[in-house]
Amino acid sequence: MPRALVDDPSYLERYLLPGTYRYWVTSLGPGGESQAAVIAVEVPFLFLPTATPAPTATPTPTRLPTLTPTASPTPTATVPSATAAPSAATPSVTPNPLGYATTYPTLTPTPGGADEVIMGLLSHRHFVDLVGDMHIVGEVRNETEENLDHITVRVMFYNRWGTVIQIVSSPALMDVVGPQRLTPFDLSFSEPPGWDHYTIRVTAQPTLRKLPIGLIVVEYRLWGLETGILHVTGRVRNDGLRAVDRAQVVATLYDPWGTVVNAGFVYTGRIRPGGEAEFDCQFVYYDLAESAAIQVELD
Repeated sequence: MPRALVDDPSYLERYLLPGTYRYWVTSLGPGGESQAAVIAVEVPFLFLPTATPAPTATPTPTRLPTLTPTASPTPTATVPSATAAPSAATPSVTPNPLGYATTYPTLTPTPGGADEVIMGLLSHRHFVDLVGDMHIVGEVRNETEENLDHITVRVMFYNRWGTVIQIVSSPALMDVVGPQRLTPFDLSFSEPPGWDHYTIRVTAQPTLRKLPIGLIVVEYRLWGLETGILHVTGRVRNDGLRAVDRAQVVATLYDPWGTVVNAGFVYTGRIRPGGEAEFDCQFVYYDLAESAAIQVELD
């Protein structure tokens, strides 16, 4: 998860999507780092009129309210501050680059153990395919210590004045993702008219489901760069004790700088124990693709 080290009793984070965010707050002292206090922030939806342009006046920036954890008999649940005393948190208004103000609510400490976590977005891009559909492809990482499933990618489109005009959501390509492991995503939809920019938020839930054991990608290669269709072909071996009716092979393409170019999946046939199956994942859009990563899981 992202971390921030601050020297005063407040912390400002910009450009949050509407939703619930949780912050783990600790203090640093001669004895080391304290136990974390959990702070929950609810960011509401903000819908602005589209008939008027953004105001020209820029409000004076202010800080977010002081993070004040629940009282504790030990100093381990206080916000890092050498001199400032805790005070009641109040809403503040912070300007953004589009010229309108976003109101942040009061920060209220809540118990930990939330069911929903936010995954780390590594890279993304968008393109329009041959039939005119828009794609947003990218990759996220599980930054927790648990397996995650129910991975949902949510994209919010805004017009030039910052008003939400459309929300698109879809599952990621991998069903279960282990700690520090990755999954790509590919959202395909009709391009929203009048959009100016978008934001991406990927959420998931901790799960007791296990990662598949025994499915191994034996080899793979990329070919066909000059033919108009890029092929990612290879073989999957089943080292498990049971036959697999079919496996899902997920391929992620990268450019020379490690940014996701495209992602897709294909299914194998039945694989008996000790047996192998071939796969061929094909891409029409593969601009600057140089390498690929292959993952496999049970269908």
